[in-house]
Amino acid sequence: MKVLFNFSTLKKGGGQNVGINFIMALMTIYKNRKDYYFLVPYNSSVYSIIRESGSKNIILCSRKPIIRILQELLFLPSIIKKNKIDIIYTYFGFALLSKKFLQVCGNAVSNIFFPEINFWSEYKGWKLFKRRIIDKYRIWGMKRADGIIFENEMMMARASKIYGIDPQKTIFIKPSINELKKVRRIKNISEIEKKRNLKIKILVLCGWQRHKNVFKIPEIASELKNLFENFEILFTVPKDNSKDYLYFKKMISYYKVDDFVRTIGVIEKNMLPKLFEEIDIVLLMSKLESFSNNIIEAWMYGKPLVITDAEWSRTICKDSAAYINRDSPKDIAKVIFKISKSSERSFNYILEGYKELGTYPSTKEKINAELLFIKRIYENKKNMERYSSIKL
Repeated sequence: MKVLFNFSTLKKGGGQNVGINFIMALMTIYKNRKDYYFLVPYNSSVYSIIRESGSKNIILCSRKPIIRILQELLFLPSIIKKNKIDIIYTYFGFALLSKKFLQVCGNAVSNIFFPEINFWSEYKGWKLFKRRIIDKYRIWGMKRADGIIFENEMMMARASKIYGIDPQKTIFIKPSINELKKVRRIKNISEIEKKRNLKIKILVLCGWQRHKNVFKIPEIASELKNLFENFEILFTVPKDNSKDYLYFKKMISYYKVDDFVRTIGVIEKNMLPKLFEEIDIVLLMSKLESFSNNIIEAWMYGKPLVITDAEWSRTICKDSAAYINRDSPKDIAKVIFKISKSSERSFNYILEGYKELGTYPSTKEKINAELLFIKRIYENKKNMERYSSIKL
């Protein structure tokens, strides 16, 4: 069975990090597999890793979405036929290919499964229209896929209920733990007290995504300042003089929290252990997530997680996080203050995080589960073709 691993949509962010973990483990476990092909954006991190592995089966595509889609339509079919590829695994998303090409898709787009949530409420005009079109394309692609891999069980159930997706062509596989990130676990409360900084450091690990509520950070800092002053919020965005950055700085000045909020730039993957060693609390204010690396990283590095109070977050985190009203800076500040003042409370969240972490697969286990599912979809299709060719 020849497989084309399609990483064409992975250019940045959490999705790319997950893809990189998959590729690195795949290259280690199944080194020099001649029946594995890779479609990757030119000059991307995933391209560099695959090239350095020595694989010759690399197919390049544009980093620009419109050009990439045209390449899928015009050139990819002939490449697939030439190399006699049997099935495509599009890691996240859907490749614009004819139904005659067998395709399994990874799905991590949460908002299309929660129509009751106005996910794009911060957008208007052309930006809103563009996102609505992209969502429709994602739904269309999902319905056309021969197999779908979900990282969120609730989304898988809703896919069947809302869109009539056949449960037989879906599977739920939890996100994996990258063994290379493992650190020594905190075993008692005194360790928290030793590690805790005199100044409580709160990490917001994301970019300028509106749905993560990042523009409320200055107001949250202002509310925290009313409760105590030995804190600092670290926000991982670049000082790039973009419109978002300039607006954010303006809000920091308005709320007079210049000394309490620090933008620290985009953090490279290999710098995460050092960053988590420096901080005390992880804050995630997303409106909606399929999953988030912030969650698993907070658990892994033994940091209390403060997260949006919602169905999706409680399903994932259970008792391993403190829940907040994401629309209330006052409530967010209150929860953070309580955690900062109680090592026992922090320790309980950390222990529950370790417990949840134990239910997640290793990268190797996750890859094997994905490959088994891809094989099952391929064999089911072949069996159907054999049966349909039998003359009665």
